[in-house]
Amino acid sequence: MRVNGSRALLIQSNGSNYGPNLIGGYSGNSVSAGLVGATIGGGGASGYENSVTGNYGTVGGGWDNTAGLEGATVGGGQANTAGGVYATLSGGFGNIASDGYGTVGGGTFNTASGGNATVGGGYQNAASGGYSTVGGGYGNTASGAYATLPGGALNTASGQYSFAAGQRAKATHDGAFVWADSQASDWSSTSTDTFRVRAQNGAYIQANNTNYAGIIDNDGNGDGLRAYAATSQGNNFGAAYVTNSGTSPGLVAHSGGTYAGYFNDQIYVTGGCTGCTLMYVAQNTGDAALEAGDLVAAAGVDSALTGGVDPVLRVQQSGAAAPGVVGVVFSRASVTPSEKEGEALDSVQAADGAAQPGDYLLIVVQGLARVKVAQGEALTPGQRLKVSDAAGEARGLRTVEVDGVTLDEGGPTVGVALDAAEDEMVWVMVALQ
Repeated sequence: MRVNGSRALLIQSNGSNYGPNLIGGYSGNSVSAGLVGATIGGGGASGYENSVTGNYGTVGGGWDNTAGLEGATVGGGQANTAGGVYATLSGGFGNIASDGYGTVGGGTFNTASGGNATVGGGYQNAASGGYSTVGGGYGNTASGAYATLPGGALNTASGQYSFAAGQRAKATHDGAFVWADSQASDWSSTSTDTFRVRAQNGAYIQANNTNYAGIIDNDGNGDGLRAYAATSQGNNFGAAYVTNSGTSPGLVAHSGGTYAGYFNDQIYVTGGCTGCTLMYVAQNTGDAALEAGDLVAAAGVDSALTGGVDPVLRVQQSGAAAPGVVGVVFSRASVTPSEKEGEALDSVQAADGAAQPGDYLLIVVQGLARVKVAQGEALTPGQRLKVSDAAGEARGLRTVEVDGVTLDEGGPTVGVALDAAEDEMVWVMVALQ
């Protein structure tokens, strides 16, 4: 069919087994020889012809567009190339879908060079990994297989199954999720299968749930949550700040280990402490093994544990030769070197068994504790206790009456018995005096 003497539509027969080629638009538009089922809807101009070089290829219109391999489609626009089999290019300018089943929706200078890769639009974006996706934006690259970039600017998702969004987010590890805010600097993943976000002005989660606002569940051996800060605004600020407007506690902690909470530095508390027992780390520098319930006397101090500040108490079993009691043995302690964020420190855990000479132990200096009682000693609730002559054991404080006045014997006391002795042990409210 001709318009004003120039070809406007050419229908080329391909026999009875194939559909004809339809070549519309500028007379210089072309379908390579021997192809079948090709279509050029229109468009084209001198020097900017549309062409189909693969069977069943389609160019809808525009100019200077090419559908290069079997089943490739270019919808329109300018200087676009669908060079992969069944690749699709909807429009835009200077876009390329060079591998099989790749898709570019539009935009400018975008490339879908991975098999089944997709670029929705934008400017100078590239999806080079198999099954990768770039939604749009500028200068984004999804080079990992199955990687995803929804948009933004200058982002990279080079790990398999990775995700990057925002500005200059770099998901360079497999399975990494990286989101970066508007700051003009790179924000990169650090390891595989991680979630990393940069939000200069913080993050906020609001919920209306009777159970929780969020859950962090770590099935490995590492921390459940780490908090870092550089605040210097007084005691009401910290790396972690917890408050509750209801009647429940602000913070509840449980542990299958020795401690529900572990603090490497001093603790400041403005309120009271309910159910607290104060303990110290000590070392057995005596000749006898120490067991739970033994009274111990001071024998000096030693250097602080690695990462600690306060010195370690040196103790020995109390008795006639060592009446200066400083605490009650809670348990033997296991002290092992450890490291946290590059900082060396000793980790202390309660352990089973007696503390042999040289071993570390935990001693109660204030609060509830079970205390060994001298054999045959009868105690009553409320009776004060002191060190007996028997090694490591307590007895009741003796009193005498002089001219109608009851006087206590001298010497340090351990605390107050809370019940009668049973199996030569008694619960004591330890309050050393």
